[in-house]
Amino acid sequence: MFFVFSRPCLQGSFSRPGQVAHFFRTTSPQHPDSPMPIYRHPITSSQQPDARKLRAIPLDRNLISRLRSVFGAALKDDGRSLAGVFYGKLFAAHPGLRRMFPEDLNQQASKLVAMLELVVDNLEFPEQNARLLAELGRRHQGYGVQPEHYPVVVEMLTESMSEILATPENPGANRESIEEWRLMLELISQQMIGGPVSDSAVN
Repeated sequence: MFFVFSRPCLQGSFSRPGQVAHFFRTTSPQHPDSPMPIYRHPITSSQQPDARKLRAIPLDRNLISRLRSVFGAALKDDGRSLAGVFYGKLFAAHPGLRRMFPEDLNQQASKLVAMLELVVDNLEFPEQNARLLAELGRRHQGYGVQPEHYPVVVEMLTESMSEILATPENPGANRESIEEWRLMLELISQQMIGGPVSDSAVN
């Protein structure tokens, strides 16, 4: 079980998949005596008996907007460049993973982009995403995907998004936006690795 909270800016502790991640700030710099509200990251999951408590925390709508904006910019050619850069980086860094994929990557690339689009479209509905990602994780386990593969995919996909979004004026892209996407991909990985999510846990 993991709980992820977000604040208007990134501050707090950060941890890798399999650990708890928190983003929070206890006070506003303009009003140090006034606590800032806590928001729920849109990629969250929990199990009973805490699921209802988690759903009582409002989603971070501003973060949802930023994640969608970055993703939309990365899909400037229907995601073909993003998928192409990703698989190129993945197989160059880890050639042993190539055997897990079909020879023709066109359909695989479309599936990758479609999966990300579905998750992004459902950011206001984390319980639906939890079920989707649990099922996706089960299928990937059947394909031979191991937990240690997920951090590799997160790193390569984050690097690919950064490269796609880079411009001559901003060759490093927007580092904060990329790190927000890195966290989201790590949380997606946690849910895929985590296994089944029952209806009773999210309703």
